[in-house]
Amino acid sequence: RWRAHHHFQGLLAISRNNDIADAKLLKAVCAKEAPQLVICGKQAIDDDANQVGQMLAALQGWPQAT
Repeated sequence: RWRAHHHFQGLLAISRNNDIADAKLLKAVCAKEAPQLVICGKQAIDDDANQVGQMLAALQGWPQAT
């Protein structure tokens, strides 16, 4: 069964553009939701730095592609 969530933008605004805090917040969401695939946008809360997805992958021990 496929599910999609697009509710992170409001949650991430709380961290005030702190990339590692954003990744840790997403890690906590992933721990609860147990997704099989996470897609992070390049132009996102991290000021177009493309860091949050890579940090999340590192924190989770997941592979990632850019």
